[in-house]
Amino acid sequence: MDMASGGGRKVKGLDFIYIEAPTEQAIQFFARHFGHDPENTTCACCGQDYSISEEVSLAQATASERNCEYDQKSDKYIERQREDNLRIRKQCGTSSSEKWGLYIPLKDFVKLQTVRVIRKQDMKRTK
Repeated sequence: MDMASGGGRKVKGLDFIYIEAPTEQAIQFFARHFGHDPENTTCACCGQDYSISEEVSLAQATASERNCEYDQKSDKYIERQREDNLRIRKQCGTSSSEKWGLYIPLKDFVKLQTVRVIRKQDMKRTK
């Protein structure tokens, strides 16, 4: 995820870039393909340029941004709308009854213009 450190997006128009590869390989591919180091910090006061993480699947990697419900018992996201959790809201000191953002199915999320998914087979074609 582009953290917009230094005041803007590093890859024009993209908020989220998902690369289907182990972290180190994905970082190397990103640097070659997009022309800059995703582990860089453009602005010391703003923090790292990107938030980099590795997940078991694209569905789990995108779940938070898609507003999926998080299941504490299984420690995984569930493919359904994230609901208000009044217990957590009370702990945080807020009485708001607002819902989180709307759930976006994975098939729709990957079609968003601000999202890029690079699959293993695509990495081989763009070396």
